[in-house]
Amino acid sequence: MAASSELDYDNKVQIVLIGKTQVGKSTIGNIILGFHAFDTKLSAASVTSKTECKENDRFGKQLVVVDTPGFFHTELTEEELRNEYCKWSEHISPGIQAIVLVIQAERFTEEDEKTFKFFKTLFGDNLKDYLIVVFTHICRLEDQHMSIDQFVETIDKSSNLQKLICKSNKRYIALGNTASEEEVQNLLGMIEEIKEVNGGKYYSNELFKRAQEVNSNSIGSRISGICTGILNWGSKKLSN
Repeated sequence: MAASSELDYDNKVQIVLIGKTQVGKSTIGNIILGFHAFDTKLSAASVTSKTECKENDRFGKQLVVVDTPGFFHTELTEEELRNEYCKWSEHISPGIQAIVLVIQAERFTEEDEKTFKFFKTLFGDNLKDYLIVVFTHICRLEDQHMSIDQFVETIDKSSNLQKLICKSNKRYIALGNTASEEEVQNLLGMIEEIKEVNGGKYYSNELFKRAQEVNSNSIGSRISGICTGILNWGSKKLSN
């Protein structure tokens, strides 16, 4: 069910999950919502192929989470992925309060760098103002008795990820598959920080549309046109 077009900033939290395929986005969505909302299973192929939205009342708030297919999806082309990412506006209007980038806590590859660059381009310069990085698969850190802060310090300072973390006021957190309610509330606390820093403003459908217009020369006007069309359709649908 799509979220209401009016945001109650005291009680409603609207989030979009992004990241590479098979990093645990759907699992993080389930952890935030507190129930098995999104399909998760062990598979060699990508599990999430469509943009989905689920809601739950928790911690005195209405939590709205949009899960998206992973970049480098095993079955979807990059154009199809862009098409799916644009569909978040069908579920949430007039905008989102946090963009959660889900990443495995491990050695980063060229594929990861391309993923971070892709989302930075897709959401535009405003991404940093709404970004929270969530690290998954943290058992590897626990095995080495390494904290998430120590791990982040090992990330190449010139990498797209490190630049995003620095520009987003170092908003990051590690969540395992058995994350506690306290850890989830810590994540929600970061979203409250975003709301305060941004003066109550959200990452709006309009900001996303502008990012597509800015990127039209680099990603192709046809693909940008697809996103703009979906955004316009989604806005009309939610206003009815």
